[in-house]
Amino acid sequence: MPATPVTPAIPTPAASKTATLDVLLAPSVLKHRYVRGVDHSSIVERPERIRAVLLGVAGALGAEHHDHAAKSGLDDTADLAEKLGALAVAEQHVPLRVLHTTRALSIDDPCAALRRIHALASDPAPYSTLSDYSLAHPKGGGPDTASHTAALSYLARNSPAAPPGTKRPTQKPQNVSDASSSDGEGDERMHACEIPNDLSQGDLYLCGPHTDGLADTSDGGSREAICHALGACAEAVDRVVAGAQGLPHPGVEISPFRATQHNALAADVHPATRTANDVPARRAFVLARPPGHHCSGSMPSGFCWVNNVAVAAAHAHSVHGIDRVIVLDIDLHHGNGTQALAWRINSEAAGVDADRASRLAAARREARGRRKLTFEQLVADEQIAGPRALRMFYGSVHDIESYPCEDGDVDMIRNASVCLAVHLETHKDTAEFDALYASKYVQLLDKARRFARETGAFPQRTLVIISCGFDACTYEYPGMQRHGKHVPPAFYAHFAADAARLADEVADGKLISVLEGGYSDRALTSAAAAHVGALADMPWIKSVPMTLTPWAPEQLTQLQRMAKHVRARTGGAAASRRRAAAHPVWCVRASEHFAAYLQTCGVDARPLELISQTSTPRARSRAFPDPSTFETPTHTNRGGHALRDRTLIKSRSYSALNERSKSRAPETPRAPKTPARGAALADEDIFRVPGALPQTPQLLKKEEPKTPTSEAQPQDDGAPDALAGVLAALRLGSST
Repeated sequence: MPATPVTPAIPTPAASKTATLDVLLAPSVLKHRYVRGVDHSSIVERPERIRAVLLGVAGALGAEHHDHAAKSGLDDTADLAEKLGALAVAEQHVPLRVLHTTRALSIDDPCAALRRIHALASDPAPYSTLSDYSLAHPKGGGPDTASHTAALSYLARNSPAAPPGTKRPTQKPQNVSDASSSDGEGDERMHACEIPNDLSQGDLYLCGPHTDGLADTSDGGSREAICHALGACAEAVDRVVAGAQGLPHPGVEISPFRATQHNALAADVHPATRTANDVPARRAFVLARPPGHHCSGSMPSGFCWVNNVAVAAAHAHSVHGIDRVIVLDIDLHHGNGTQALAWRINSEAAGVDADRASRLAAARREARGRRKLTFEQLVADEQIAGPRALRMFYGSVHDIESYPCEDGDVDMIRNASVCLAVHLETHKDTAEFDALYASKYVQLLDKARRFARETGAFPQRTLVIISCGFDACTYEYPGMQRHGKHVPPAFYAHFAADAARLADEVADGKLISVLEGGYSDRALTSAAAAHVGALADMPWIKSVPMTLTPWAPEQLTQLQRMAKHVRARTGGAAASRRRAAAHPVWCVRASEHFAAYLQTCGVDARPLELISQTSTPRARSRAFPDPSTFETPTHTNRGGHALRDRTLIKSRSYSALNERSKSRAPETPRAPKTPARGAALADEDIFRVPGALPQTPQLLKKEEPKTPTSEAQPQDDGAPDALAGVLAALRLGSST
């Protein structure tokens, strides 16, 4: 008797899954808006900036789906158990997850970390809380204390909640410049300024609460955005620490739309979320707005009201005992606020550690120092004298000619030129930039390693933070990069990979990247795709040619066109299919993620294809390229000239038109057209190509055949014989 076949065991999916990178999105950060009046500037923060970063994240995920389908898929002959096992492994680990967070740190009742950075009694707010707007629209008295958090809360409550009008001026004022966010101050519909006169009213602004009396975590203005940005940074610290320890941590993951959701265009569909207690990733990317690295303990500046990175470092120390924090700032501008806070924290640490060493010496009756401190000895010492003080490393790669140093302030220039700073330089091409990166920019990482060695850092108690500004990207507005100190998008991938290796060496892999500057949508999208792709260790980062990465010009254009189509809701399912057919597969997959992120942020959006993707072979061949490449199909105009894919109308190539005209040619040739009056050439001297202009033999410079004309055979003489041979072979095959 034949043996009974054994049914393969179906693997049970894991209850939780892991990721290499967690991206934290707090939709409330979109509520920090410029509402003083009509804004003509290209530098002022807008909610669209976060959406541009989300588009870059979606592009990286679309490229990952495409690369996985092309290179790691199993063939049709694979065993069922092998397929299911591979599926289970894929479900257990993903390169990155985007998490929806609503955590907030109150500025009215600051926690220990926030109070340490922005509410010290020894560092009161040096500015007034009275503004022209609060005087015109009084909503209560001034703050109870003189701390920066109290003053900020008061100013936010006494700020406008909406622009004074919606009609834009017919023309731009003559004095408008891309270099200042105070453009349009003379517009007659401007609000009275909500920023005190002793603060910069050009690069600082606030959106007030939509309803009076609401708490600061739900008032719908800048105060809510600031509180949730700080909360997202604290959440990122908690997650990477839990991930390094292998402990689960609750989170809400935003699941992408799927193309198998039928009739979703007609329904009120919201992106699915998965609430789970998974083990977090050891790396996190926080989408924070407003940025923070120009804000010191009590002085806001440069769009920055609080210092997100410094508060995250203080939270790591007070809650998790992290006593060594390495901050790597790669914004175009020097993070003068973060540097000032790092100097203050290190100065305080010197005194705290000296007292701690004295207590240890008295308790153990031994000398202060040891030859080599082990982690076990550190834990034992903490039981006697408490934890070590927080020490911070701050290193920056920036343009010394840009803000805040471009006005020639001696103190600013000196502080931005200390030994822990690396200045950006101009470069002519990619090779020159790669040489600069390898010889100069990576010095920042070497200095961070030396800091870890010299301060006795232990991986269990060390955290790496990237203060990540995308305004140095080559796609940034020219007004921002007036001195030509830009970097290619690939810089953000190279630096992320090197910083991740540093975190693996000195911090058990714990790394947080916090968004800082970046104002052009194109710069934010391209740099974000490169940055998260490297942080998530996506394979296509190393395997895909540079011209086919999501931040390459052609692919970036496709992403931005896709973003417009995702928000287009007209036309129904047929229009959705047409929009999907205009993009390659990886871009359609990216739209599934991007639409889910936008809907989480309250933006009405749908992916390119929400109904079944089944279509005719002809339509699919035009819509999607070969799965092994990111390239789009080659298009030419009717004259045979190559065109970029910039429109939804797909022009046929010259060869396709020529072959189609031959296949549809009538058996009896038509009579030649009568030449136009005054024509210098006869019709037989004109070569008419479908869709092309007439060309003469002189222009074509046709060469005479090398063989005699009598011996030359027409190209299609053997076609009937070949067809007869094929038919005979088919009849022979059917008879056998």
